[in-house]
Amino acid sequence: MAKKTARRRPVTFLKEYRLSLGLTLEALGRKVGRSGSNVWGWENSVCVPDAATMPKLAAVLGVSTGHLLRKFFPGQVDSPRRRKAEAA
Repeated sequence: MAKKTARRRPVTFLKEYRLSLGLTLEALGRKVGRSGSNVWGWENSVCVPDAATMPKLAAVLGVSTGHLLRKFFPGQVDSPRRRKAEAA
């Protein structure tokens, strides 16, 4: 189930990825086991994909789960490189 979030700017990267693959909202939703309206909600910052859907979405888009998390939650998810740099 999708988790509700505070209203933010649209998640344009997701729509760009989806369109670059030639997928409709419904087609991407089917590939990750969700509806097209769920995908619309993710793209428009109404909600975010749940933890079970995030790896499926990353696989379909050809990116890592960590990449998606950093895109959905900018500034809130540390990258391994950033932690390493801060520790040095």
